[in-house]
Amino acid sequence: MTITTVQEFLTKVGEDEALQAELATALDAENDRQAVTELAESKGYNFTPEELWAEVQKRQAEAEANQAEG
Repeated sequence: MTITTVQEFLTKVGEDEALQAELATALDAENDRQAVTELAESKGYNFTPEELWAEVQKRQAEAEANQAEG
């Protein structure tokens, strides 16, 4: 259970259209973080909803910083 595993999962999502569709469904769940974590686990990636959220927040901050820089 590491942030690296979250990163690997998100990289795989970017490469796999079927997984993207499954992720979209998971994101529609009431507890989307848990649903995404369970989806990842079913694909062999093991991390917590908190680790997922930390990585999402980090990526959002980086995207905002990049956008602010132009």
